[in-house]
Amino acid sequence: MQKITIGETVNRHIAPLKRDSCIAVALQMMRRQAVSSVVIVDESHHPVGIFTEHDALEVVAQHLETSLAVEEVMSENLFCIHESMHLYNAYILLENRGYRHIIVVDESDIYVGIVSESDFLRQIGSDYIANSKDVRSVMSTKPIQISHTMRVSKAAKVMSAQGAHCAIVLHDDQSKTLLEEHDIAHCYANEPFSEATAVSELKQKPFQSIPQSMSLKKAAAMMEQHGINQLVVVDNESTVVGLLKRHDVLKAIHGEYFNFLVDIIDKKSADLMLIYENKKLLRDVINTIPDLIWLKDTHGTYLACNNRFERFYNTKEGHIIGKTDFDLIDAPTAAYYKDQDQNVLNQEVPRHYKEHLVFSDGSYKGLFHIIKTPMRNDQDEITGVLSIARDISELHRHEDTLRRIDHDFNEAQALAHIGSWSLDPANAALQWSDECYRIFNIEMDTPIEYELFLQRVHPDDRDYVHSAWEAALQGAPYKIDHRIIVDDAVKWVRERAKLEFDESGKLKAAVGTVQDITKRKLYEEELERLANYDSLTGLANRSFLLSHLQKSIHMATRNGRTIALLLFDLDHFKDVNDSFGHTIGDELLTLVAKRFVERVRKGDLITRLGGDEFAVVLEHITRREDAAQVAHEMIGVLAQPYRLSNKLEIHIGSSVGIVIAPQHSQNAEELLQFADTALYKAKVKDVQRIRIIPMR
Repeated sequence: MQKITIGETVNRHIAPLKRDSCIAVALQMMRRQAVSSVVIVDESHHPVGIFTEHDALEVVAQHLETSLAVEEVMSENLFCIHESMHLYNAYILLENRGYRHIIVVDESDIYVGIVSESDFLRQIGSDYIANSKDVRSVMSTKPIQISHTMRVSKAAKVMSAQGAHCAIVLHDDQSKTLLEEHDIAHCYANEPFSEATAVSELKQKPFQSIPQSMSLKKAAAMMEQHGINQLVVVDNESTVVGLLKRHDVLKAIHGEYFNFLVDIIDKKSADLMLIYENKKLLRDVINTIPDLIWLKDTHGTYLACNNRFERFYNTKEGHIIGKTDFDLIDAPTAAYYKDQDQNVLNQEVPRHYKEHLVFSDGSYKGLFHIIKTPMRNDQDEITGVLSIARDISELHRHEDTLRRIDHDFNEAQALAHIGSWSLDPANAALQWSDECYRIFNIEMDTPIEYELFLQRVHPDDRDYVHSAWEAALQGAPYKIDHRIIVDDAVKWVRERAKLEFDESGKLKAAVGTVQDITKRKLYEEELERLANYDSLTGLANRSFLLSHLQKSIHMATRNGRTIALLLFDLDHFKDVNDSFGHTIGDELLTLVAKRFVERVRKGDLITRLGGDEFAVVLEHITRREDAAQVAHEMIGVLAQPYRLSNKLEIHIGSSVGIVIAPQHSQNAEELLQFADTALYKAKVKDVQRIRIIPMR
């Protein structure tokens, strides 16, 4: 509902009439301007009466002369409000007084304009009507029915007596029409009726009905679209069962809007001030609120309070109003309350704080959240302090319990190095637990967005992580391990998530976990290194060689390529171990491994099979002779003297056995056996220490 004043709604184009204006002029003005009432003012332009279509019914019923002054028949029970009043508060006044029109005046009580129920409905709209509410739940009682032969004066009298704004006219041919009070008024404005004028002689509207099961929202829209003041309601047998008027629609909106009004009372100090100005009308509403509400002027004198506050002081509002706290409680406590109010008046801003309050009779003690708000008048001058105290004792106990649970939960997550998160797409809210912040080393309570998270992801893993999330949005599981950068160091995390979608497939909510698995990854890498690499030289071991060799053979076979396996053995290495010890032997093996690494091409594999045996896999060789050439060069490199840490200089030779795949074999184990045979023959028979197994 829009927060506007009645002055923004008022129709200022409807001119008032003077006391001595005749009834005919009033009727003509109402017909010409299509309004249902006209205001009568005195010489100072102050409203003194109102003449409505319903008053016109009395004129017709009594056959009054239209030349009579309008003040003879006008209603003097006026309902005037100032143009600064909030629209909704004005409607509450209208509903409680049972009027259909409000006269709007300025601060000097001079006529400004008039507002009808139609104007309220146009401004308020039907948005607050629940879709489930139907016409049957709000319609008025069955409308009166009259014969088309009834005299107009009698029809006007019947309608006036029953307070009806319309009547259903029954015709001899079983047809029905609708006669509204303004139909009578408008016709009477053109030419007064004779005593014998019948209803059938008046212009009438076609009978328009709606089913009682129609939604109220749809019916309200129909009334607005066609400018209809009321709709006749029928049942399934087309029997008239009720009448839906604009007044009924407005009343339904008022009921739907009640909770919104309570929210205004609770949160909006400006509206609270207006409510207190109209406290007689809203007393029941205020007293149902469980909060303590009280109002003081700038001197600390009580102006108003609700029932709950009466319990606090254990006395009635009549005994509290007009007094200060010094009249009601002990001086030190009263001085404390006065200082609180004075701080609000001095700072001119609302103040929030928590305080334990004890009711005067000792019946209750609790923790309250207190809001003190400076109250201002229309000139923006501070006129007092409005205070609201809400009992938060139970909430505080729950918060303590939740804090303990949250603390224990965070401690458990810290021990397990597992953080949790939740996502609310509707509010774009991503919440992290404390451990999530610790894992990513982001300051606690920093607002988290997806882009900030991606910044922490390792650059080489960002596309992978983003793709995994996009796939999860399409229904795929979100289970990934990836790297993040924290303080220039690489960490590994494991992420799991559960996503919830609505019926249209749109993401509704998501929860997930983030686990720091850096130590586990390092341990796994160490296990892999121990399983596949030689601990002394850092070269791949036999197990890795066989796995790699089998894959290389498979690729070479599929692509029509050739690879070579060179198996090296150091000559007389045992003599070095026996003469200088295993430490020197290990140092020599390390230097040999280094020469292999420096000589062999990038992409070729070097392994240590154990002892003084080394193997090299040459990928993509063109001829067998190329493998022999590499072997010759490598033997030469290995034959260069080695200077060890004990200042010894050692010369050592080497032998090599060579096999070609896939020609010699397509099995890695078998190929290694052939290479070992070739090596053995090279050491025994070949002067050059190189042996290539013959082609089979």
